[in-house]
Amino acid sequence: MPVDRATRRRITDKIFKAITKGVQDNGNFVFKKSQHVVPVKTGFLKKSGGYQPKKDGWILKYNAPYAAIVEEGSSGGKEYIPPHTRKAYTRKDGTRVKATQIAGYSVDTPEREGRQFLTRAAESELPDLPVNILRALEKHFKVRGNNTTAGKPSSSGGNPKSKSGGKPQTQGSKYKNKFGGKR
Repeated sequence: MPVDRATRRRITDKIFKAITKGVQDNGNFVFKKSQHVVPVKTGFLKKSGGYQPKKDGWILKYNAPYAAIVEEGSSGGKEYIPPHTRKAYTRKDGTRVKATQIAGYSVDTPEREGRQFLTRAAESELPDLPVNILRALEKHFKVRGNNTTAGKPSSSGGNPKSKSGGKPQTQGSKYKNKFGGKR
């Protein structure tokens, strides 16, 4: 049966939306998995994580300044910290510390092996990507399966648990019209 251009476009749009939804669901699972395996010392790295669905996929990022070093590692050596402003804060004893300008400085950083928490999370959820896409396609397109009743008792075949009690049911409405007959 030929399909017109508008119908074809609607079908392809639904397919792309379903696939994108499956990919976005998978990205959400990757983020949740990365939150479970992220190394926690102070909790700042874990709190800086975020997941954002996009039109064509998703973005997962950790905004802590040292997130890349924790993920990928570092070769060590001198590292230059650029000039920046330290935010104002209140100490535990209640004294208020004003914001201050910090001049740039160098620090010696030790060699550090990467923890690969984000990579491991993505690789662990990658096998589920086709399943997530298939689920999204099934939600967007109501899948009609074979409605076979093999192995199930029929409602008119004398099932004692059915409402008919083994009597064959007649078709039509069970409600009577104003003249006493069935509608």
